[in-house]
Amino acid sequence: MSITLTSWNIVTKQDTYWYNVDSSQGAVIFSENTVAFEARNGGGDSIIVFKDVLLNTGNRFSSSTGKFTAPYSGLHLCAAKICHNKSYIFYIKKNGYVMEKKEVTTSNTAVVCSSLTCVTYLETGDKVNIYVHVDGLSHSVPENVKNEFIGWLR
Repeated sequence: MSITLTSWNIVTKQDTYWYNVDSSQGAVIFSENTVAFEARNGGGDSIIVFKDVLLNTGNRFSSSTGKFTAPYSGLHLCAAKICHNKSYIFYIKKNGYVMEKKEVTTSNTAVVCSSLTCVTYLETGDKVNIYVHVDGLSHSVPENVKNEFIGWLR
């Protein structure tokens, strides 16, 4: 499939399908099943649960578990931002295995935010989540900061 970029495109959503309309040709140039999510204000002890869901196209992100489940196989882009006032390590995990990891050191006074991004191939049913280990202990990550988890499967 080739995609032609023009001076502007309109992206619209109908159910779980996204359409990209080429303004110069007046035609749909991209149309396929897309799954995407954006969730914020996550907190918890280890697995971070993001309760404020801003986008959940395809309903594959669970705000009760904090996990995304792939409805079909494909490339998945995911990113997370975690904020805390203690040193922490955070991970993007697939089926319990670490895909990406970042260690963040703070002075234990100011809140420090850090982000992590990865692209991976998911099989149908694979689960992706964010895991945080704070300051060598199992301190809880507060929900009242702008922690985020986003993902897109194609």
